[in-house]
Amino acid sequence: MGRDMLDTLTYAKRLRSVGFTEEQAEAQASALYDAVTSLTATKLDVVEAKNETKEVMVKEFTGVRSEISDFKDSTAEEFAAVRSEISDFKDSTAEEFAAVRSEISDFKEAVAREFAKVRREIAAFKEAVALEFTGVRREIAEIRLALQATNGRVALLNWMAGFNLALTAAVLVKLLT
Repeated sequence: MGRDMLDTLTYAKRLRSVGFTEEQAEAQASALYDAVTSLTATKLDVVEAKNETKEVMVKEFTGVRSEISDFKDSTAEEFAAVRSEISDFKDSTAEEFAAVRSEISDFKEAVAREFAKVRREIAAFKEAVALEFTGVRREIAEIRLALQATNGRVALLNWMAGFNLALTAAVLVKLLT
């Protein structure tokens, strides 16, 4: 019930019609009016409450929007920092890989030089062994020639000793016979 809807005069008349004195009826109507008006809201009260609620909601939503905006900004800053860290990590990783590749390249070159040196040493060793074998073969050939010459002399000596022995035996046989 609104304040204008309560007709205290009509209410007091009804109370008098059922036996209330005029003083009792007016006191009762006044008390009811005070009770109703203290508990009911007028259109103005509702509009004021609506406006207050709207203001509170606008302030609250503005605060929430501000918090969301701050959160977006801090999140964007954090993502930017993480992206920067990732970029720095990529750069340092690329530099490290380049350094390792350079070390590998240097190592390959050093190994290639060492293999070339070993191959030259092997080639020199092969030449020295080939020369040594050539010298040994020449010496063996000379020894063979010397042995053949010695074999010829031994054969001649054998023939001579055999001839001498046969001649001596023939002379002895002649002498003794």
